[in-house]
Amino acid sequence: MRSAYGVGRDWPISYDELEPYYCRAEEAMGVAGPNDPLLQSPSERSKPYPMDMVPWSYGDKRFAEVVNAHGYRSVPIPQARSTRPWKGRPTCCGNNNCQPICPIGAMYNAIHSVQEAETLGAHVLAESVVYKIDTDENNRVTAVHWYDNQHQSHKVTAKTFVIACNSLESPRLLLAAANERNPGGIANSSDQVGRNMMDHSGFHCFFQSPEPLWIGRGPAQSSCLVGPRDGAFRSEYSANKIILNNITQVTSATSVALKKGLVGPALDAEIRRLTTHGVDLSISLEPLPDPKNRITLSKTRVDPHGIPCPDVYYDVGDYVHKGYDAAVKQLEDIGRIFNATDFHVTTALNANNHIMGGSIMGSDPKDSVVDGNCRAHDHTNLWIPGGGAIPSASVVNSTLTMAALGIKAADDISKSLRA
Repeated sequence: MRSAYGVGRDWPISYDELEPYYCRAEEAMGVAGPNDPLLQSPSERSKPYPMDMVPWSYGDKRFAEVVNAHGYRSVPIPQARSTRPWKGRPTCCGNNNCQPICPIGAMYNAIHSVQEAETLGAHVLAESVVYKIDTDENNRVTAVHWYDNQHQSHKVTAKTFVIACNSLESPRLLLAAANERNPGGIANSSDQVGRNMMDHSGFHCFFQSPEPLWIGRGPAQSSCLVGPRDGAFRSEYSANKIILNNITQVTSATSVALKKGLVGPALDAEIRRLTTHGVDLSISLEPLPDPKNRITLSKTRVDPHGIPCPDVYYDVGDYVHKGYDAAVKQLEDIGRIFNATDFHVTTALNANNHIMGGSIMGSDPKDSVVDGNCRAHDHTNLWIPGGGAIPSASVVNSTLTMAALGIKAADDISKSLRA
């Protein structure tokens, strides 16, 4: 971002270096995606997706037909849903209520990885909270101390340590575990721990299409517009991603119809009309890493173990607000293409909970927390993988990047243990 557009930060690693780890993450999570290069974004792949794409609903197909004819590009969303039996997971049967939990277990969730790790010998200590980190004269981590659910303290020593609590709890722990050798916090000689917090701030666009699109058949989200994801404009304002939400609109349609005072057959007909013709677009925007957006330790609030709670300061800034304005113009154009009625764009930005930053990666230890392998600059045997290391948010969900960085860190840990 910095080299190409003069804003944000650069990664210390290249896309070509990270891309094989995306493929490994897709394999580990069981991702289904389009293997037709014309439907891929990006199409620069070293391996095909593990499974072919989740089939589009009629709404996805028809929406793409309409907007793609006017220069937009609606493509399938790769997703960790099984389109064939996969590692004990059944084939996705098209449930529409698959957020946050798939009713039949066809969608990946983290418990699958936990169970695989336990099969390989990992021991999970549930309801355990680390609160203290010991370091030696070479600033290597030597031990962590943790409380069990009875507030009894325990200590574990090891050669290698990984803190993988993502962008809120990892910085909180690193700051709370400050010791004599690291008075500003573990891994924090750069004063960047807890800084550069990012999320995909978003909003929604609703309208009624003259023709029925039958939204609500199949999984919750399967297609998105990727055209506005890149361009010279990124030097001035945020990119965006426009998802066609495929979540059934019966509930919202019923609420609207009831407010009109309708009853009986008229109420039923209006619910059907609003449900079958309704369109809900979910838009995500790209924030820039800003050191002022940060987590600090509360001076007034503590958790039940007495550990300070995190205080968060966050402002999306002008870059995102200008991106919102540009996205609204695109949405208005899409509305005109559809001859939409009841067109409405929300003005308040909502969180999407794709939290990044807090232990940002970089090549200079003076302004970053970890290197391109998520190894802490300050401690040679400590890795902090996951979303905290991500230095540019893009506009797509960050889960796959978190997983790819975790696998890349695991390779580096294995290499260090063999040295």
